[in-house]
Amino acid sequence: MSLMISAVKGNPMSANLQQQQPAETSPSRPSNKLFGHWAVLWATLIGSPLAGGIVMAINYVRLGQRRAAFHAIFWTAMFLVAVGVAITALKLPQPPDAIVPLLPVLPVIVMDCVARGLQGEAVAEHIRRGGTLASAWWGVAIGIAVMICITIPVAVLLPGR
Repeated sequence: MSLMISAVKGNPMSANLQQQQPAETSPSRPSNKLFGHWAVLWATLIGSPLAGGIVMAINYVRLGQRRAAFHAIFWTAMFLVAVGVAITALKLPQPPDAIVPLLPVLPVIVMDCVARGLQGEAVAEHIRRGGTLASAWWGVAIGIAVMICITIPVAVLLPGR
């Protein structure tokens, strides 16, 4: 804190000591933790794009953007349904053997790009203001939970496949 002496208007002989606080240059330090793109990446790799969307939705809720959180879950769930319909209803030909190992990686790359594009700047600003990141292990846990929640109904509904 700095001390500033200012003369009271009209009486130059009197001085008034005032304590002046420095102006706040940045908003206060965030108390919540956001997930970085690594948490989205791990959740997607283990539990599908839906898991990555859930991690992104948690970030949106912590940022106060509940509508965006809904959209993150809704659109990743719709993507999952569309892929499921395409695989089961459309008789897609077997892809070449060289491409098969790359297929699980494609949604991970896409979700990583989506997370960086939609939330990268908000996460960077959060860190600039002194906020911290939540552990990417939570992304792993969310991925496992979503994988279990998807696998059980699929196993029950499609036992003969």
